[in-house]
Amino acid sequence: MEGMLIQLLLHMARQLGREPMFHFLAAALVLFTIDNWQDNQDGTNSDIVIGADYIESLAEQHRDRVGRIPSGEELKAIVIRHAEEEALVRYGQSLGLHRGDPIVRRRVMQKVYFMAETLARIDEPSDEELSEYLQAHAHVYQRPAQLRITQIYFDTEVVNNALITAAQDSLRAGADPQTIGSMLPIGHRLGWQTPSDLDNLLGVGFADSLADVPIGEWIGPIASRYGQHLVLVMARRPERTPELEEIRNRIRQDLITERRLHARRMTVDKIMSEFSIQINWPEERRPDTIAMREVMP
Repeated sequence: MEGMLIQLLLHMARQLGREPMFHFLAAALVLFTIDNWQDNQDGTNSDIVIGADYIESLAEQHRDRVGRIPSGEELKAIVIRHAEEEALVRYGQSLGLHRGDPIVRRRVMQKVYFMAETLARIDEPSDEELSEYLQAHAHVYQRPAQLRITQIYFDTEVVNNALITAAQDSLRAGADPQTIGSMLPIGHRLGWQTPSDLDNLLGVGFADSLADVPIGEWIGPIASRYGQHLVLVMARRPERTPELEEIRNRIRQDLITERRLHARRMTVDKIMSEFSIQINWPEERRPDTIAMREVMP
């Protein structure tokens, strides 16, 4: 049957030799017929079965991505979308579209990665495991030093020593900082800021000017990108490692991701060990040759 159909298509193509589009369609149909016949010979069926375990894994993926388990309608949509993707992939394979296609290759690899992570059965980390992970990676989660300040801004064009001295005298007498100087969009009081935050707001080097300033004393003038400032450091926080409860969700996600990547790496190593791999480097592209060229003067 397949042979007769192929012959008919080729005969029609010869009859319509002046129609390039027809040649294209005929060739596609031939490929489809041959691939479909080969698939049937291999015993491949058209059933798409999505099991309960796989649906659970889809739900877990959704939770990892958005931070919560999907609702019933969301999960239904996720499963239907997966079934559609699977059907389209199989249909594309039946047309031979997968041959030499880097996107399809990546999808196959992604499925192997997913299989490795699923088979690893990564458990929910305990509090003890989360704490140990935080301690082992404390440098990653380190919180920088912070400070709170009140600043009074003076426009460079109008500021002078007499104005600064008068402002300092008023502040010592208990004047409201908001009644002195000019206003910037950032306001007078700045909540907890890191040194880099302050430099971003007021210019590079502004935070360094406050490094050794005593708490509770007006100092200045200090130059910024805008002009001159009198500054009161109200409080400081030293650099620290946060408590687990402050970043529990982040620690949990990072630990689970690390375990998944480890499971993936173990699977890849096992698969690679089952192959005999030979790499025939061109002489000019050999890694050791390139390394020698890089270190030579």
